[in-house]
Amino acid sequence: MNRYRRPDSSSKSKKRGLVLTFMIFGVVTASVLYFWGSWRGTEVEEVPATPSIAPKPTIDRPRIVVFLPLSGPFQEEGHSLREGLELGWEELKGEGFHGEMVLEDAAGEDFQVLRAAGTAVAHPGNVLLIAHTPSHMFEKLIPLCEKHGVALIAPAGTHEYLANSDRVITLVSSDGAEAFQAGQMAGRLGFSEVTAVHDSSPYGELLWKGFSQGALERGLEVQEVAIPKNMTLNSTSLMEASGSDLVFLAGPPLWGVEAAEILSQMGHEGKLMVPQVYDRYILDDLSGHYEGRLLVMRAAGEKTGWEGEGPQKQFMHKFVAEHLREPDWLAALGYDTLQWIRPDLQQESLERETFRRDLWQRFTAGQTFRGASGEVFFGPHGEANRELHAFIYREGQLLPVMDSTSSTSAAESAEP
Repeated sequence: MNRYRRPDSSSKSKKRGLVLTFMIFGVVTASVLYFWGSWRGTEVEEVPATPSIAPKPTIDRPRIVVFLPLSGPFQEEGHSLREGLELGWEELKGEGFHGEMVLEDAAGEDFQVLRAAGTAVAHPGNVLLIAHTPSHMFEKLIPLCEKHGVALIAPAGTHEYLANSDRVITLVSSDGAEAFQAGQMAGRLGFSEVTAVHDSSPYGELLWKGFSQGALERGLEVQEVAIPKNMTLNSTSLMEASGSDLVFLAGPPLWGVEAAEILSQMGHEGKLMVPQVYDRYILDDLSGHYEGRLLVMRAAGEKTGWEGEGPQKQFMHKFVAEHLREPDWLAALGYDTLQWIRPDLQQESLERETFRRDLWQRFTAGQTFRGASGEVFFGPHGEANRELHAFIYREGQLLPVMDSTSSTSAAESAEP
């Protein structure tokens, strides 16, 4: 006997109610989606209101922050730059310029200097950072200034990293460019064979490369005496240089003093040439062994140094009146830093980013500036190029050396 189950009438009723509920829900959902879509479409088609662009704030009282080594082993360099900067600043104020120049000591720990620099560039009135610090510090200062749109000048920055950077303005030739001119100068001075003694540091390698290229271009025979990192300076390592008519020291100053002392003890009777980074204290040490035979590369607009006419002599008189002594080249460089940016600082309405852009454009316009520190030409990428001259260091004074372009021979003019 077969039995069939009939559908439960109550269950059928429940199913119908459920279907009806879903139908109503679907209709309501479709309506909501339709009207929401229409509303969104209407919103997209509407033309948005043009937002008002707030003008960039102008700076009524521009602020310049200067980081110099005012203490520690390099404080002499820092104070020389400071004296030149302060003299230039007083002249600006005398012309009615309203601004502020803040001096900071850069001789502390790296983190302390960076913290102070961060606070300085964040100041709303700051438009320029002038710094004289080791090259590794600039690697951190450059992005910091970039972040805040602040211009950065390294007046005496000779490192290749700075010379090849399009984010910092330097006012001196790079180490490599200086060494190249030294090699060229050796040929102009009448030497036919020269020797370059260099250490294994990046600085020494850079000087050797530049010097050899310059000398070879002049047709000179160049002898290389390389001192590896694991080799000490002694009579054995310097033997090949002891008979040279001209030895170029391609290495840091203290290393150069040691090399010169050994060469002198070995009876070297030729002349010694050193880069411009060798300051007066180092030259005094060297002159004890090479009195009247020490050639120094220096940047100068005229071969007669402070005795020339024009901006150099004018600056010398102003500096002597203020400090009762003659300035050095770093003081002149500090003074020129403010002289060269004077047109940018004296704008009626100064805005930070505009100041930075205009300053950079002016320094990359292929112009030549002639100031207290001599002439400098800026190339299309902002690289500084200076003509360097050879001076003989004798009795604490730098005396200009005549080269082959002058009526007097270099060899004669360099004799004691």
